[in-house]
Amino acid sequence: MPIERLEAERNVSSDSPRDITGDDARDIAGDATGDVTSDKGDISEAVIVLTRHIERLEAELATAVTDRDASRMQAAQVDILNAVLEIERTRLTEARQEADRWRELATAPRGLWAWLRRPA
Repeated sequence: MPIERLEAERNVSSDSPRDITGDDARDIAGDATGDVTSDKGDISEAVIVLTRHIERLEAELATAVTDRDASRMQAAQVDILNAVLEIERTRLTEARQEADRWRELATAPRGLWAWLRRPA
């Protein structure tokens, strides 16, 4: 919840006609039924507001958990793809070495003696 909204709700509740912090004799010896009724109303309003906040936070939490799970799955896929890429790089290096070895054999100078010494 944005801090501005909390401050606005705090200002609205502090502007109420009841003085919660006062030590006035009317507050202590005043009409007991009026205080009880307004306290129940304040409590039920607070419960309603807090219930809405909890529901909203639960929805946001569910969304965050879903996003987190998707991010973890994507990270796992990236790790797997990096491993496959490393294997393919190794295979490419081996294939280049093999091609270089064959090229050296194919381009090696052969003389008459190499031709004569070759196995039949």
